[in-house]
Amino acid sequence: MRSVEKINLKYSKPIKPSVGQTNLSRTDTSKRIPFKTKVLHLDKQIGIYRMWFRFLKLGLELEQMNYKVRGMKNDKLIPIKVNHKFYKDWDLDLVLTTSFDKWISVKRDLFLDNDHIELVEKINDTNQYYYIEVDKSLSQRKLRRLITELTDKLPDKKQPKKKNYFTPLQQHKYPNLHIYYNVFILSRTKDWKRKDYMDKLSEMYWGYSRRLTKPEQKLMSEQRKRGLKENEKEISTEFQLPNTENSIRRCLRRGEEVLIDVCKGKF
Repeated sequence: MRSVEKINLKYSKPIKPSVGQTNLSRTDTSKRIPFKTKVLHLDKQIGIYRMWFRFLKLGLELEQMNYKVRGMKNDKLIPIKVNHKFYKDWDLDLVLTTSFDKWISVKRDLFLDNDHIELVEKINDTNQYYYIEVDKSLSQRKLRRLITELTDKLPDKKQPKKKNYFTPLQQHKYPNLHIYYNVFILSRTKDWKRKDYMDKLSEMYWGYSRRLTKPEQKLMSEQRKRGLKENEKEISTEFQLPNTENSIRRCLRRGEEVLIDVCKGKF
């Protein structure tokens, strides 16, 4: 492992898989944000947004420390700089000091497309939405008909410009982000050798399995019926952890790359 500057982090700590889960790839896979009685859908599983938040929190903390990491195109040290203009609506002071769950409860609209209909308890006093009054005794059939008739009566005028919302653009895998983040934190706070990382990761992710793809599920079923062919590798749900110095180094490098991208506003 290459040497990196050791630091004390106040807000960013190693994270463990959620308690009670037995499949890391399914941890936080819900695409819904619970908000009191409201449930709205996201483009990605909420765990991806959670890791976005964590890497941004880490970037903000490192920025305050004038910390430097190695650039992606060369080995030159570059300072961590967060694109405050890109994240101007995120309330970055709150990102740094609070948990994701508390933050998302007040910033949920940043990640939601406005192509949705929901039941509300309080009217949002803006020019972005239409509000209708409906008698609760109406049947669903009659309600659908009345809403269809109502849309024909809406004023034919230019609607407010649709606001942009934040959504991950890259194809991230939640388990990988989880490990990249932890390896980055551990590498900056512990003076460890390769075996120390392997032991710690095994301890943290012990008992967790990965979710198989549909082709893997099909092949596993075939293998169980016919047995393994010569030199055929058995399909397993075992979660693959980095177990060599090179693989741990790659995780560290990927963690640095994700951190730099997040700080730039690319995720």
